[in-house]
Amino acid sequence: MKKVVKVAVNKNKQVQEMKALKWRVVVDVCL
Repeated sequence: MKKVVKVAVNKNKQVQEMKALKWRVVVDVCL
């Protein structure tokens, strides 16, 4: 899961940078 999230963030780092924080919370909760 973490690798997939990192790839998605790298693709649109600028846009995903803000979403990355939310994604981290979601991933942490899911895991």
